Amino acid sequence: MLNFTILDSLRFTIVPEPQTIEWNPSNPTIVLAAPQLNRAQNASLTYKWRKGTVSIGVGTMVEAKVTRGENIFTLRARDQDIEGAHWTETKIVVMCE
Repeated sequence: MLNFTILDSLRFTIVPEPQTIEWNPSNPTIVLAAPQLNRAQNASLTYKWRKGTVSIGVGTMVEAKVTRGENIFTLRARDQDIEGAHWTETKIVVMCE
């Protein structure tokens, strides 16, 4: 007998609001944290961070360089426990003034 568990499609439970920070040219970095996903904390999730076309890290948190003005980061996530799972993504916008 086979047991099946049906899960909702992977999605972020919060859409990140754009944030504004003070531009600091002597320390042009920010720590970004992944918003919550609709999975249990023990789920096997993979996270990949990008800024434009450049990969900037993996994991739930990443330190990223920012520039003055608008900085757009893309976070992709996938549930490794589901064979053939698709990536889901969200954008995180950081304005440096």
